[in-house]
Amino acid sequence: MMKFSICFILISYFTFATAFKGTCHIYSAGGGRALNPHPTSWRLMASSASVPRVIDEDGKIGWSGGVMCAFGNGEIFVYDRNAQQNKGPNCKWNLKKSGAYYTIENQQYKGSYIGIYGQIVYGRKKTRLDSNPEHFQLKC
Repeated sequence: MMKFSICFILISYFTFATAFKGTCHIYSAGGGRALNPHPTSWRLMASSASVPRVIDEDGKIGWSGGVMCAFGNGEIFVYDRNAQQNKGPNCKWNLKKSGAYYTIENQQYKGSYIGIYGQIVYGRKKTRLDSNPEHFQLKC
């Protein structure tokens, strides 16, 4: 019984430690916006407090309660799960590392502007992703 208890405690500890090891935070180079990866899937999940919503100027990449996936294979996907045209990661973004920063570049909508909303809604920032890409720093 003692061995079972010790094994159970160890297994619980490693499961908990593995599931919640996502302590890395991604910060924008300019505004210091913190994007918190999901602890198990390393997705950037929608959050009412800290994670920005990404909205394309012409509405093609409306992101409202959607998912921003990162670090799977060097690409970032932004899509709205509720939009029929975005029923999958069809809005692809390249993720490139340059020094301490990661650069996000739009592929499908190259040259389009997106609005990034942080905690302060009126602090809107427009970014032209092909010429002026967002830079994010990964801190673990």
